[in-house]
Amino acid sequence: MLLESLESRRLMSVSLSPAGLLTVMGKDDADHANGDTISAYVSGLSLKVNDNGVISTFLLSKVKNIAVYLRAGEDTVTIDPSVKIPCLLDSGPSTFHGDILRGGGGNDTLLLRSSLGEAYGGAGNDSLQNFGVESSLYGEAGNDTLISKQSRASESFYDGGTGVDTLDYSSATIDMLLRNGLAGGYSSVGGPLFRLGITDGVQGMENLFAGSGNDYIYGNASNNILKGNAGNDYIEGGDGNDTIYGGSGEDAMFGQNGNDTFYSKDGIKDFLAGGSGTDKANKDAIDIVNSVEASF
Repeated sequence: MLLESLESRRLMSVSLSPAGLLTVMGKDDADHANGDTISAYVSGLSLKVNDNGVISTFLLSKVKNIAVYLRAGEDTVTIDPSVKIPCLLDSGPSTFHGDILRGGGGNDTLLLRSSLGEAYGGAGNDSLQNFGVESSLYGEAGNDTLISKQSRASESFYDGGTGVDTLDYSSATIDMLLRNGLAGGYSSVGGPLFRLGITDGVQGMENLFAGSGNDYIYGNASNNILKGNAGNDYIEGGDGNDTIYGGSGEDAMFGQNGNDTFYSKDGIKDFLAGGSGTDKANKDAIDIVNSVEASF
């Protein structure tokens, strides 16, 4: 019987396809103290992957995408800012808590499936998705999208960082309050509405997307994109040139200050108030409209 060494089996977890997909598979270890520690960085013309102490080297020009799939354990993945290649970091269906994902310098996708975890987008326009509870997501530099995959608030923290960032709660099925504080300020998301026993912290977000409940959404001084989606929503743009989507349902939308754009054409009567500035609306004939200068 031919027995492989431990080092040989570990090297088998890192592979490069002919199409340029570099795949790193985490080990399946039921002992949470022995989670994976994986990093990737550029050294000259090479891309190096440190997989739990075993270093694999690839020609940088041959690597087009990187995918890291973790398994059980408390894992840490760090992609160095020198890596501009798009990365997918998937914490996997871990039964343990505390995974840490750090994106690099490209446009990365981070899937945080465990609770009490942390995800950092790094530079680039990243997508950070939170499937767990009591987790912290940081978009950092770039125009990032932070997505809650929960049906309700989950005592997590979302910080968009620099750039024009989006907080997406479109998976939520309950009534929620989404309040964007002053530009760069701290605010919160909570639900069920008026019974905010569970909240999420929100910081550095320009765009807010609600779910299918009857939601209250408040923009800030930035140029916000605000989406009510399904449900009877109440939306205030605040200052800035805002774009407001009511979605399906009987919505009340207030542009307030700035040159705002409304989308309310859903076949249901909505209320639109433009406020100051030159405002326009894509609306139904049955909508009630105040201080909106143009239709399109």
